[in-house]
Amino acid sequence: MSVLTEIQGLFTPAAVAATMEKLPVLTSSVIDTLYPEAKEHPFTAIGLQDLEVVVGTQPVVRRDGAPIPFAGRGDEVNLFAPRPLKPSVTVTASELNDLKIIWGQRQSRDAFVARKVDQLRQLIRNSTEGMASVTATTGKLSWPSRLEGGAAETYELDFGQPNRLDLTAATAWDGASPPSLADVYNHLSKLDQEVTENGGGGNLAFLAGRDAFSALIRLAEQWQSTAGGGPINLKLDNGAVNIGGYEIKRLVERYLSPLDGGWVEKIPPNVLLGYSRDQKGAIFYLAVDSLSLDGQARPFHVVAEPAPGDTAIHLIAQAKPVPARAPRGMILSQVAGLA
Repeated sequence: MSVLTEIQGLFTPAAVAATMEKLPVLTSSVIDTLYPEAKEHPFTAIGLQDLEVVVGTQPVVRRDGAPIPFAGRGDEVNLFAPRPLKPSVTVTASELNDLKIIWGQRQSRDAFVARKVDQLRQLIRNSTEGMASVTATTGKLSWPSRLEGGAAETYELDFGQPNRLDLTAATAWDGASPPSLADVYNHLSKLDQEVTENGGGGNLAFLAGRDAFSALIRLAEQWQSTAGGGPINLKLDNGAVNIGGYEIKRLVERYLSPLDGGWVEKIPPNVLLGYSRDQKGAIFYLAVDSLSLDGQARPFHVVAEPAPGDTAIHLIAQAKPVPARAPRGMILSQVAGLA
């Protein structure tokens, strides 16, 4: 039996599924906050009508910016089939030598498989978090994929624009005339009202970009210093400010661009992102189709392939996540950097 065959035997669909069940649950800010529901989808493509149930609008599919026409027989059937994410990790020659030593030790072998599966699912989660961030702030699932030869192609699923209500230079949180606590509360109330009146639900909470949250903290310090010891309805705890019942949570994290490897803010630095807690988003995990699956449909799959020159073995994961959330239940507001 070849080394490649032995490695492939360690990462069968059943073995990967069993390993995933034993690993701790992954967490990330945008998915956990805005897309808390995970939905496994049994097919490799998803009907736009299935997404419409979640987002409340008819999505539009585009490739490199151009709408893709759909033709159906009888009843119209529109499908979206995203390209899979395909991160990989390498089993080096030294690891292969170590494996030969521990091959008869079930516990050590299982630990090796768990470590590699965990690395791959972390990479999938990080990319899905980036996709979710783009979808939340733009209303579009737009994520480029690399093609053979190094070219990139972007498929876009347009759910519609989120609500938007910006401040002005005169009312900005970092402006020359700092707003009062009442001014900030009134703006939050207006954002809440905008979402509610557009059918996006209520119970609004906010995520704040780096500069927006810093401006709010500076305002809070001014309010505290001028309060004269009197109480004000303001709480700061664990990276979140509560103003009159509205929670504003700091989000200063970034994700890696799949094209140039640069860091991208999950939320624009000067922006507040309001979201209705009454309307929850979801991540659809579409089935992966692979010859090695023998026709089975799975949301996460690992394939072992030899590296060029037979110097190592690549473990390639495949997943097809589709973040979906109602754009009318979201609102963006630039509150800083308007001068």
